Amino acid sequence: MKKLIIASVIGAIALSGCAQNTHAYPDTYRSVEELRDAFVQAGGDCPNWEQSNQVKLAAESGTCSSTNVLSIYTSSASKDEVIATLKSLGMEGLSLLAGDNWIINDPEVKNLDTAIGGVLVTS
Repeated sequence: MKKLIIASVIGAIALSGCAQNTHAYPDTYRSVEELRDAFVQAGGDCPNWEQSNQVKLAAESGTCSSTNVLSIYTSSASKDEVIATLKSLGMEGLSLLAGDNWIINDPEVKNLDTAIGGVLVTS
């Protein structure tokens, strides 16, 4: 009985350390608002949110400022096509974070909490 109590206390201590880890983010987002919320939670700046849905091939898109665009896609093929197009334009300073169905285009995206996931795409 004493060993069981000690094991339980050690387990509780170990788990309490896990509770202090960074936020857990999903691999996909159902809406661009969910992506925006994750962006802000990961350390992104979003002073003036406006959902405009103007990004070609995106299911939804919006901006937080004049320097960023957040977008979600119905397929990874559409997302990949947008990334390929942006890269082909030869834009200097391109800085994207792309996940399963989303892209965050922001010059400071490399400074986000790495727990948000995604792949950094730069030029």
